[in-house]
Amino acid sequence: MNRILDVEYPIVNCYPSTSNALAILQTHSEMEGWIYCNFIQLFNTDEYTIDYFDFDAYNCPFINYGEIDYNVISCYSSYKEFICKMIDNGYYVSAYVEKSMVNLYQSDSGLHQLFIFGYDLGKNIYYCADHFASGKYSFEACDMEEVLAAISSIKDKKYINKAKGERFIEDYFCFQFYRYDFLRHRIKIKFLSEKKDEIIERIKKSLSDYLNGNKTENWCTRMDDMGHEETLQHKWGIQVYDIMIKHLDYLLESEHGSPFGRQSFFVMHNHKKVMKLRLIYLREKCLFDAGEKLFTMLDGLIEDTYSVCMSYIKCCYLKREKRYLYLMKLYTYVRQNKEKEYIFFSELLKQLS
Repeated sequence: MNRILDVEYPIVNCYPSTSNALAILQTHSEMEGWIYCNFIQLFNTDEYTIDYFDFDAYNCPFINYGEIDYNVISCYSSYKEFICKMIDNGYYVSAYVEKSMVNLYQSDSGLHQLFIFGYDLGKNIYYCADHFASGKYSFEACDMEEVLAAISSIKDKKYINKAKGERFIEDYFCFQFYRYDFLRHRIKIKFLSEKKDEIIERIKKSLSDYLNGNKTENWCTRMDDMGHEETLQHKWGIQVYDIMIKHLDYLLESEHGSPFGRQSFFVMHNHKKVMKLRLIYLREKCLFDAGEKLFTMLDGLIEDTYSVCMSYIKCCYLKREKRYLYLMKLYTYVRQNKEKEYIFFSELLKQLS
């Protein structure tokens, strides 16, 4: 017996929750216009982490999302049945696993969110997605017993508290499940697909917020209850280049490289790639033609942000005495990218207006 739910490789694949949600949404062609109204605004979630602000898998109007505490599914054997039953009913499932117990991660101890979209009882496998050993998001077949054991190993709340801190306990102590909501919000999808000017206006507003360093409002954002004082504690839009500089400052002073990983630099690169896909979509739908000059500028930014990302990773592995010259070049490249990006987005917003 087997069942595999539809997935498509996500255009944004920086962090698991967003990647998983898009893997579902992108299988529905009517969502394309709405998807490209997102993933424009960036912000820093903490001192060193850059992510998208204008999309939240848990605040998405087209995903039916829920959680069920492990205490409700009390015994080990029930996990297997629960996952299969949810998939049989069209729900995608995610659970936190102990990475060291799942061979695909090739990792030491740590907790990570595994996305499960299918199973094959004959082969004893789950079809899963995550950022596995290479760090790249991928769809893989996972040994069922490994996954179940890796879930069971963290069902003790004391373990989670020790590993991640008290505030994470409720997030990690449950199964999460998702399903595309095509009934409740069908009218919203139809409205957006029929009124093409709504797409352009949404994109223009978010671009303006990005360029001017303003928090994006009146959209399905993360932290939609954020107050004024908390807003001031974040960098918005193009201001997040300041966070990249902080990463370089840390490397300059650190003895042992950076513990923060490459995600923030990868987000900046992904942001430009998604912008190109957005402009291609607008041109194909005869909504807006950016012209070859803007596409050439954007291709340059895609290449430059990739180069910075790869150079940053290299710096993280260099000894401190060998890092200095690389870092001085990186400081220059990051500041140049910010200037190029400001010019590009200013021209794009001008043409859209």
